[in-house]
Amino acid sequence: MDNTSLQILLFAYLGCSSVIALMGFVLNRQRMIALAIVIISLIGLYVVIAVAAFESPGTNFIVVLSGKILELSRQHTIAFALGTAAALPVALVFFGRTGSRLSTISRKLIAVCSVTGVLLCGAGFIAKDLISPYLPNPGSSSGSVGLGKLSADGFVIENYSDTDVIPVRVATSEDGRVFVSGHFGIAAQEGVVAELLEDEEGNVSERIVARMLNRPYGLTVEGNDIFVSRSGQHTVWTNGKVDQKSTGAITKLRDIDGDGVMDWFHDVVKELPGAKGPDYLHQNNDLAFGKDGSLYITTANHSDGHPASDPIEGAVLRFSGDDFSEMEIFATGLRNPFGLVFDDNGVLYATDNDAQAGLLGGNLGDKIIIVEQGAFYGHPYAHDDAEGVSKPLLRSGFALGGLAYAPKGSLSAPWDESLYVVIYGEGRIARVDIKTRPDGDKEAELVLLATVPGAVDIDINNNGDMYVGVYPDKIVKITELNKPALASGSSQ
Repeated sequence: MDNTSLQILLFAYLGCSSVIALMGFVLNRQRMIALAIVIISLIGLYVVIAVAAFESPGTNFIVVLSGKILELSRQHTIAFALGTAAALPVALVFFGRTGSRLSTISRKLIAVCSVTGVLLCGAGFIAKDLISPYLPNPGSSSGSVGLGKLSADGFVIENYSDTDVIPVRVATSEDGRVFVSGHFGIAAQEGVVAELLEDEEGNVSERIVARMLNRPYGLTVEGNDIFVSRSGQHTVWTNGKVDQKSTGAITKLRDIDGDGVMDWFHDVVKELPGAKGPDYLHQNNDLAFGKDGSLYITTANHSDGHPASDPIEGAVLRFSGDDFSEMEIFATGLRNPFGLVFDDNGVLYATDNDAQAGLLGGNLGDKIIIVEQGAFYGHPYAHDDAEGVSKPLLRSGFALGGLAYAPKGSLSAPWDESLYVVIYGEGRIARVDIKTRPDGDKEAELVLLATVPGAVDIDINNNGDMYVGVYPDKIVKITELNKPALASGSSQ
């Protein structure tokens, strides 16, 4: 039994024991013994969590525990079941005796609970085996190293870097550098950009290259410059009226003295809506450069399911001209577009988070769209089949996050020339398989590549290496074992 399995077993045993003893204390069953068991169990839980934290500094044991169980690893599931079962005898101390004999009711209750627990565990194992063809395959030749599981042969997954930055975005440069933007510092309140530096021996270190960036929810690298989509919050009240300032901006970062740290900052785009109420988690998110040098930016609608309060909310904007001084509303009708990327042919794609419950009643599902000039994508007025609404490539019942594109020749077919999307919350990475219907319209389905618990964002370099930002503190790398000659010969 590995350390994680032992920790899960002890956690389940001590947790269940403390709950049972607390019930005994509340029901006035041998209260001194119950109090002692509660105290000892809680101390034991603290020790288990402390030891786990000592072994893996900076990790949250509860998050790790949840991830291990959600991975459907049989060993970890059995450990959890054994720990729970081992706590059942504690119930005998409080509920199993009336005088010197085991009461009939308690005996039956314990028997029913035990049998039910065994049946549930057995059913869980059977269900896991039945659905395993549709889940990441732990027996795949691509393997599994505990960070996630791959559903496709020919790939390998590895922990590229543990980060001090809580990653929101990951971006790669033409020459293979890897950057991460996210939250940092006390209470994770500072927005920063970090570069991940890999030495000749393959060791990766993290260097903060830019600071004081409020909520950096978009990141891209263009040449030697870094562009960050960021947003603060600023509310002013005057005589009972609220004025929420437009604090969103796109900031250009440059390293002037060549030491690797960005020391010149300039807002090339200002006064985007930023983060406003009633939904303060919506703001300007991703950004991408077109082949003509124009800058495309996503902005969010600041309510769950109501009309935009600003013409440039819930839209994709295009900025061009000298220093991006010319703005155009490129597409509208979006709620909270998060991912944005061009393919080899200059087609622009985006992910859009749907309302939890809007004017249309209910969650239609997150979508991936082809962003077309002048298109309206329906939010919040109309369903996909309404007149004048541009249909999405697909709808997903799960939240869709970061979006990336694998260039032609970077991977083997059919993995190259493809979009990849993070299914946020489910911790999955999927290829977007796009097909053209007989009527000429396009549609798509998701083909699972990997399960990476905590995945938030993804980027793919020209060599086909996939970098996945993982909440709260990792960058995971997925690579193809036998790359095409073109990819193997491209710049690193």
